[in-house]
Amino acid sequence: MATLVLRVTAQEDVVLTDLEGAMHTDIKGHWAEKDIALANKFLTGYKSDGKYYFKPDEAALREDITVALVKAMGFEVENVNINILNCFTDKNDISENIAKYVAISVEESLIAGYPDATFKPLNGITRAEVATLFARVYERTKENQEDEKIVVDDLEKEELSKPGNDTPKMLCGD
Repeated sequence: MATLVLRVTAQEDVVLTDLEGAMHTDIKGHWAEKDIALANKFLTGYKSDGKYYFKPDEAALREDITVALVKAMGFEVENVNINILNCFTDKNDISENIAKYVAISVEESLIAGYPDATFKPLNGITRAEVATLFARVYERTKENQEDEKIVVDDLEKEELSKPGNDTPKMLCGD
């Protein structure tokens, strides 16, 4: 899940120089250590005996993925209407400190419950479900993107083709 979060949120180019500073104590030496450490701000974990754990080999839960979705989208959760969760018969199964993330993800139509009026927050989530959810995030992000992507080489050619530009100009730096 951590690797997918990084790819969808375009965080793969971040350089992490100190993995020792990672919050979770159980990721050292894990094959996904770097991805988990980099995606830390999007992820949930567990606290026991004053230590933080990620449990990297356990399945992600539906409530876990809502935290990643909401954080990836940059939604504010402080003023969310938690009453939206009343439509789920299993609302009391949602972890108390994650409920606001579930509420905003439901409110924003990032994730939905099941036809039987449950959310199943503690159920594992399949890779297909994660892919579907992140596709929704990607589509919403793409819809909100107004800036045109350019290639610096093309920009330099465009600048050079303007009348009076005989020499290349530095676009940034000295």
